[in-house]
Amino acid sequence: MLEILLKLIPVSIILLMLIKEKWAIALYMFYVVLLYGANVSLIIKFSHSFISSICLIIYLIKNLNYVRKYAKLVKPLWVYFVLCLFTIPLQTELLIDNFRLSFFETFSWALIIGCEGIKNPKNGVFFIKVFIIASLITIIYGALLFFLPRGFNPYMMFLTYFNFTEYNEEYAVDLGRAIPRIFSTWNHPVPYNMFIGSSLIIFISLYKYIKNKIFYILLILITFFALLTSGARSGIVAFILSSVFMFYDKIRIKHIVILFVFVILIISLHYIPESLQDYLLSIIGSQKSTSVGSSAGMRLTQLEGALECMKNNIFFGNGYNWTLYYLQNYGLHPKAITFESLLFYVIANHGIIGFVIWGTFILMQLRLVRKTIVSRFSRLSLYSLTFYFIIYTGITGLYSCFSIYVMCFYVAYAMHIYMNASKQDI
Repeated sequence: MLEILLKLIPVSIILLMLIKEKWAIALYMFYVVLLYGANVSLIIKFSHSFISSICLIIYLIKNLNYVRKYAKLVKPLWVYFVLCLFTIPLQTELLIDNFRLSFFETFSWALIIGCEGIKNPKNGVFFIKVFIIASLITIIYGALLFFLPRGFNPYMMFLTYFNFTEYNEEYAVDLGRAIPRIFSTWNHPVPYNMFIGSSLIIFISLYKYIKNKIFYILLILITFFALLTSGARSGIVAFILSSVFMFYDKIRIKHIVILFVFVILIISLHYIPESLQDYLLSIIGSQKSTSVGSSAGMRLTQLEGALECMKNNIFFGNGYNWTLYYLQNYGLHPKAITFESLLFYVIANHGIIGFVIWGTFILMQLRLVRKTIVSRFSRLSLYSLTFYFIIYTGITGLYSCFSIYVMCFYVAYAMHIYMNASKQDI
C-alpha cells in the first residue's frame, strides 16, 4: 500500500499543477522530503527532472502573463544558467544532458514558487506551513534514528527493497566515526544536512510570526538536535557561521544569556557519553578527537587534484557537472576523491570563468533580497540561508544541494514578502 502511495506522488504533482498550482507545490515539498533522488516508475520513469519539466511547461501555459511580470524574481538563476549555457561549447566535454537536468530541477520550482508567492501573497503562509510539516517528518524521523542501532533505517531499507533507491548501510554505520551518518528519509547525508540546516535558519526567522511559542521552541530544539546528531560536523559549523549574520547587529542582554547557555552546554560535555563528546569536540578541532573526517592535509590534496583536472581547459573547465560525469564513469578521483567542496566543483567543472558565474549568481541573489524585502531581520535571514548554502557546500561539495537551497530560499522568500506586508502571525 505504501509503495503505491509513494508511486502516486509524482503523478499527483503533475495532475495538481493542472488544477491548483499551490497544492502541486505543497505535494512537491513532500516529494523532496520522501523521495528525493529516488527512481519512481509507473508505466514511465518519473525522475525529478521529468516531473519538474512537465510542471514548468504546464505552469508557463497557464500563467504566462504572471511569469512575464514576475520573472525578475528568478533573474539570478536565469543569468546563472544562461552564462553556463554559453560556456558549454567552449568546455572540454559537451555535457548538455547534465545542464538540462540541473536546469529543470532547479529553475522550474524557483519560478513556480516565486511567481505563486507574489501572485497571491497569502500563498507565502501556506507554503511555510506545509514546509514546516514536511520538515518535521524528516527531522523527527532522523532524530529518532539516533537512538536506534547504527545504520538501521527502516524507511530507506523499504525504498531499497522496492528499488526506489539504494541504501548503503555500511556507509551509514562506519565504525570509524563517533556518531554514525544519519540519512533520515534521504538517499545521502549531504542533502539531508543541507535541508535540516536550511530549515533551522528558516524556523529561527519565524520567531516574530509563530503565535504558539512552546511549539516554536520545540521546533527549534528538535531541528537543532537532528542537525547535531546527524553525524556530519559540516552542517553544524555552517549553521553557526551563517546564523551570525542574523544577529550581528542585535547584540543585547538576551544574546549574552544565550552565550551563557552555550557555555553551560560546553561544560556539560564532561557528563555526556565519550563517543558523543569526542564528536562534538572534533567540530572545534580538539586534538583529543579521534572522529574521522577530512583533515586540512586531505583538503589540500583534493584541491591539487581539482587543479589538475582543470589543466586541459583552464578558462572554461571540463563541462557542466563534469565532476558527476567523472564519478559515474571512473569512480573516485585519485586525489580529489569526490570533489568535496564547492570550490573544487567550480574549478574542475567551469575553470576560471566559474568564479565569475558563481560570484555573479550570489551577488544577484543578495541584491534581490536587498531590493525587495523591507524588514531588516527578514533580509538578514535570507542572507543567512544563502551563506549557509555557500559555507556548507564549500565544506562538503555541491552534490544535489543547489536545488534544495533554491526550493528553501523561494519558500522563505514568499513567506517573508507576505509577512513584511501584512504583519500577521502564523
